[in-house]
Amino acid sequence: MYRPNDIIRARFNHIKDMKPVKLKLIKRIEVKERKGNRIDWPGYIGWDAELINRKEIEYLRKRYSIPFKYPKDTVTFIYEDEIIGLIKT
Repeated sequence: MYRPNDIIRARFNHIKDMKPVKLKLIKRIEVKERKGNRIDWPGYIGWDAELINRKEIEYLRKRYSIPFKYPKDTVTFIYEDEIIGLIKT
């Protein structure tokens, strides 16, 4: 459904009251389900993505103390189920 270089809007599940942010998808990562010694690890699909809006980066850094720095340190990981919608392909 999504391809590299798509611009999407997403919300991180681990931050409950966060407003959605714009991200540029870089690389799709798919991990298959694995059997462990004590538990079975579920598979997941996610993306390496880059935050593209400077104001959103500053907001995340100040409000939630997430150490993003514009323009160099803006790459993050996002699960595919956290993506709200496609903005631009």
